[in-house]
Amino acid sequence: GKKPQQHHNVNVCVRVRPDGSSVMARAGGGVTCGKAAFAFPAHVLEGDDQAAAADALVGTLLDKFVRGGISCTLMAYGQTGSGKTHTMFGPPGSLTETSLEQAAGAVPPPWGAFPRAMLALLTAPELSGATFHASAVEIYMDHAYDLLNGHKPVAVGSAKGAGRGTVVLADMGKAPVLSGHSVIIGGVHPSGCSCFHCFQQHGGLVGPAARRGSSQATERRGSGGEQFGTQGDTQWPLRTPADVVRLARLVEAERVAHSHALNDRSSRSHCLVRIRCTHADASGKAPRRELIFVDLAGSERIGKTEVVGARQKEAASINQSLSALGRVVRELHDRAPHVSYRDSALTMLLRASFDGPSCTVVVINVSGHPAHAEESVCSLRFGEQLSSIKTSATITEPTDVGARRAQLEAEIAGARTKLNELARIGQAPHIANDAPREGKAAMTSLRNNLDALGVREAELREARAQHAEAKASGVGVAEATARLAAAQSTRDILAGIVERQKTIKGLWVPASSTYERAERRLATLTAQHQILADS
Repeated sequence: GKKPQQHHNVNVCVRVRPDGSSVMARAGGGVTCGKAAFAFPAHVLEGDDQAAAADALVGTLLDKFVRGGISCTLMAYGQTGSGKTHTMFGPPGSLTETSLEQAAGAVPPPWGAFPRAMLALLTAPELSGATFHASAVEIYMDHAYDLLNGHKPVAVGSAKGAGRGTVVLADMGKAPVLSGHSVIIGGVHPSGCSCFHCFQQHGGLVGPAARRGSSQATERRGSGGEQFGTQGDTQWPLRTPADVVRLARLVEAERVAHSHALNDRSSRSHCLVRIRCTHADASGKAPRRELIFVDLAGSERIGKTEVVGARQKEAASINQSLSALGRVVRELHDRAPHVSYRDSALTMLLRASFDGPSCTVVVINVSGHPAHAEESVCSLRFGEQLSSIKTSATITEPTDVGARRAQLEAEIAGARTKLNELARIGQAPHIANDAPREGKAAMTSLRNNLDALGVREAELREARAQHAEAKASGVGVAEATARLAAAQSTRDILAGIVERQKTIKGLWVPASSTYERAERRLATLTAQHQILADS
């Protein structure tokens, strides 16, 4: 059951990077960029004061989340190099335990909106006794990966009729299907899919005709009939400020980033950090609420960033997913009967933020430099469309924590039994047992290298953490840098050897799709149980 909906306009703010004067706040409110004027911004943030920016962006959200029990989203959008990651997390290398200790109980000045919001939640008296768990998913080249578990692939799925605030994943084992000139992503069929299954489901209609002529093919605003989510991503408990630091530091270290002409460290992926809060009352019941932080990769013009090869392909993928997001926003702005959420992994995962149980704030990051005025105007126009969208935040009825925990325990037992059975019949990833005699040495070598790779990856994560802390403290930087370089080189060499060994015919048997689905399901159930067990 659900309580009555609360309607909220998407709150859109603008933050101007102080590198020029082409974008300026107007005295009577709003912002100008050249001859273009925009009245929509709730706040125009100028300067480099991270505390003031975070207060403007998350102050109201935290109030609704803490006191209202409403799920909330903060999203950063803008061209590459405009300061999105700086606003959301802080400058590179700023999120360290050393900086936390030096702040002596205060929030380190460089920290961005995410760590500041989390520190506020951990100390909120209204949430005394609550537990917080975080997941961090990267969308890179339109595929989702777990940033907290070594870039392990994460499934993106959906279910119709699940109801608002409930995410149930569909069967993700469906083989890739061509829909026009594109490939089905994440096992979810996009709008207008022309595969035989969708052809039958839509009454013999495909493409635009299916969207116009079939109620089954139409995703209507506010229907709440279909929600999207991830399966298999890791849940980290956040109990102390140090936990927040370690999470953010790992996200920074693991996220794909490269330099180009406009940015020394350009994020090449979208990042979604999802905070789940469990706060049981005296009767043992707790409502479902989430706080989502979305740091989008920056839109870019390849002629300006001067990227080539793999970086150019990354840029094309980023622009394609942002174009899909632009279509969704335009359709919501125009109140179109069909909204193209299924066109990318990003828009699927953002559906709840724009058309579901969430109160949403978006910060449009723009550069003040005259050379980027055209891109700034495009970003501001996107923000203008966003500001007209209404979300319908719903407070879900509390769930009985004890009953749900018992239900999950039964489901976990069944899922583990199924996974063990699949492993018994050879569907788990493994080294082949029937390799020829001359392959015995290769089997032993691969087995040893797989074990060693796990050790080397743990050493690399530790070296990255030590390097970040050394840079923050200014002590032992050269030694930490050398250790990091050595750990990275050792890990990369060994990973390359393992990948080559896996290509030896008859030596390595990868997991079946059925096993991978079962493994993700068990991981998801276990994480859900851990969240409730900690409450």
